Amino acid sequence: MSTSPTLDHSAVGRLDGAGGFSRRLSRARERWRMACAGLLPVLAGLCLSGVASTSVCAQADAASSYYRQARDAMDRGDEAQYRDYLGRALRELIAAIRRDPGDPEAHTQMGIILVYQGNLDQARKSFLNALRLHKRRSPRGARGDGIYYTNIAHTDLYRGKLASARRYLEIGRKRGAPLDEVDRIDTLLAWRSGDLTEAREVFNMAREGTRGYADTWDGVPLPQEMKRFEDFCAVCCRNPSCGPHLRDACASGAQAVKEREVSRETLAEEIRLERERQAKLKEIYEGKRDVSIEVEPSRDEKKPADVKPGSPEAPRSKPAR
Repeated sequence: MSTSPTLDHSAVGRLDGAGGFSRRLSRARERWRMACAGLLPVLAGLCLSGVASTSVCAQADAASSYYRQARDAMDRGDEAQYRDYLGRALRELIAAIRRDPGDPEAHTQMGIILVYQGNLDQARKSFLNALRLHKRRSPRGARGDGIYYTNIAHTDLYRGKLASARRYLEIGRKRGAPLDEVDRIDTLLAWRSGDLTEAREVFNMAREGTRGYADTWDGVPLPQEMKRFEDFCAVCCRNPSCGPHLRDACASGAQAVKEREVSRETLAEEIRLERERQAKLKEIYEGKRDVSIEVEPSRDEKKPADVKPGSPEAPRSKPAR
């Protein structure tokens, strides 16, 4: 994974001026265009949008609930509960896919879990699978599906693939992705690229004009609203799902990075569940001619089955003991 360049504060003044005004004007016009086209509603989930079937939504909702409880347990330091709820969440998602292999919702939720665990390559595959399945199911010319693209953009940003992240972000923006997510990724991209002026510009504009941008992070309410760009940086760097992927940017602002630390037992269980997830997906989709997804890792990736806890190839989690 490539790292972000160190911020060149001496160049900050040179990045403003006509170029900065042009970016602000372009962004303002895009917001107005999207508002006039009716593309700014916050998506409450793919199930509410009618993309997913009712039965699959019930299981996806159960999985989402289990995942939230898993996260809460990890925040409390209760790793046994975390492992239990994580297993339940993944079982519900596999059951949903068995019920309807063509539905994208469960793949999106799998991607979210994998990002949290730091398994970015497999997360990206899950988000791409969700997009592929969504395209098969949606009417030609349908819009309002930008969230599929911003999920990939966010993951590519964390992977250090900034050109790809920008490409998917722009598609997501044009296709009606939630504006708070678009602006959050836009801010992170500018910050990671070393363009501090652009990052502050996006932050200030979004804080004033985008609902949910300054008081939530990844859909979760923040303890207090972000009022300055430095607050935005602190929220990312103190979040183990964000900070470790923007380590250089955090360091440039003297922000401490919070690592995701888990026991070896938990790391081993995450790897076991990931191996099981891939095996079950392969079993479900094998032989299906009408629908297909990518399951196996690419040749240059090591399979979770081959990864030992604590090894460099393991998910980006630091064994706590």
